[in-house]
Order: sequence, then structure tokens, then C-alpha cells
Amino acid sequence: MQVPTYPGPLPGGVRPDLTVYLAGLSQESVGMYMQIETPEDSVAFAADTFPTIGAFYDAILAAFQGLTPPLSTAGQQAHGLSVPNPGGAGPNLSEPLTVLQTLADVEQAIATIKDQGEGTSTSPDAPEFGGELAHYYRFGEIYEGRRLIQVDGQWKYAGDPVPFPECYPVAQVPLGGYPDMALVQEFDTQFSALVADLEQAWAGAGSSTKLNSAIGVMFGLSGLAEPIVQTPLPRGGGNYGPDFRLV
Repeated sequence: MQVPTYPGPLPGGVRPDLTVYLAGLSQESVGMYMQIETPEDSVAFAADTFPTIGAFYDAILAAFQGLTPPLSTAGQQAHGLSVPNPGGAGPNLSEPLTVLQTLADVEQAIATIKDQGEGTSTSPDAPEFGGELAHYYRFGEIYEGRRLIQVDGQWKYAGDPVPFPECYPVAQVPLGGYPDMALVQEFDTQFSALVADLEQAWAGAGSSTKLNSAIGVMFGLSGLAEPIVQTPLPRGGGNYGPDFRLV
């Protein structure tokens, strides 16, 4: 598969009319995130409707169901990852990585991916994640500035105010990124190491060591990104941002 470049389309032919870019959090970028996660059956729209990424997952599922290929656990990894709850409230969030042994396991995995991003046809919640809102609706609360609640049996962004998060004014990253900025180069070096570790984690018989290494590098990227997003562009118009280039 060709390495994606941004600004550009989503990989795999998904949403061909949508241009995705790297930038800081803004009203515009939140709208883009919502377009990516737009449900096939939404219980509450906050923006225009678009063809959904859910159709892409449905095509993957249909291929598995139609071909019924033999499934091997060789190279698959099982891992339990616990991450701090955003805002420090409540217990840590658990994101287990499990081995898929049967077609039913594949079906459940794809359903989980869709529910986490889109919710279900009757609820904005992601059932497998403690009832938290699916991505689309969490973005919707930020976009609309209101909590999603039920009003007369319908879901509406009509609850308590949701202040727009404070963030650095990261400008849209240009095509090609920032190859001349040392901080960005350091970030890209570690990002490339992360991708290489992930590839090796599932290559051949698999490697739990490489998977653990990738997770460690992933958490380290935030510390590398912080000074980047705090640095203003020399010509104005906002701050630098990580460009996620493979080097």
C-alpha cells in the first residue's frame, strides 16, 4: 500500500471526495473528524451527511464472510494496555488486544471498531467501552458546544455547554511537512521507529518485544510533539505541527 500523504485522501479509497489534513484543533478540523466518523445510521446529525467509513468496514467483513479463509493465530498478539483516563477522573481505560481465532471473532472485532467510531443505529454510545459516546458524537459535542442529550425521545445537542478546548494554534501542515525543522525531524525519526516496530510485531511468528517497544515509543511521541506545537511559524499564521513523515 502506498504511504499516504497529507493533505490528501483517506487510504483504501474511503471517502474519495474528502481531503484530510494535519492541523491543530479548530472548528474546521473537528468538522473534518466528524466527516470521517459519520455513522451510516445516525441518531443525531450535527453537520452535513457524507458517505461513511462504515461501508469500508462492511466490505472487509463481507470479504471475510464470503471467502471464509482459514484463520491462523501465528503472528497474532495479545496485549492488555491500560491508559490514564482523560482528565484524571475515574479508573484507567483498558484497551485489550486479543487474538482472533474464528470468523465470529472477526465479526465481533469489526463491530467493535464501528461502534467505537459511530455508535449503533439506536444509540450514540459505544457499548464495548463502558457506554462512553462514540467518536462521532464526542466530536459533535465539541463542534456544537453542547452535551448530547435526549429531548422528547430524540437525541439533540441541547445539554450543558461544552467549552471549546484550549489548544495551541497549530497551522495546517503543508504537503511535504517541515523537513528543515530539527524538532520535527526528531519526531519523524521516532514515528518511523514506531511504524517499523509495529510491522515487525506482526511479521512472521510475531514479536511481543517489538509490540511493547512500539507502545513505549508511542507514549514518548507526546513529549516530542509538545515543543513543536509551541513554536510559531516564522512567517506567522500559527504554529508548527508534527508532520508524521516516514524517514
